[in-house]
Amino acid sequence: MKSFRYVRLDPTGNLTCLVLDPVEKAEEPGITARLMGGEFCGNAAMASACYLAERDGMRAGEVLLEVSGAEGPVHCGVRKGEDAWDGRLRPWRFSW
Repeated sequence: MKSFRYVRLDPTGNLTCLVLDPVEKAEEPGITARLMGGEFCGNAAMASACYLAERDGMRAGEVLLEVSGAEGPVHCGVRKGEDAWDGRLRPWRFSW
């Protein structure tokens, strides 16, 4: 069985797992069944965007995501506060 890296986040009491390695589309159902989910989850999308922004050294901006359960790209506006990240999701262009 192929291994992959993932992180567990709990942004709002709704445990979210983010897979950090590229995954073939055909492998997604098996991986999500092992971890959880597969449906669109706003908390997971915001957690993903904040994770990527933190990783890339962003303090504020927009992250475009491909999210399971969404019909198209999801725009997530993020900004880093003093103690936490703020995120907002829209399937269209984002503005604060």
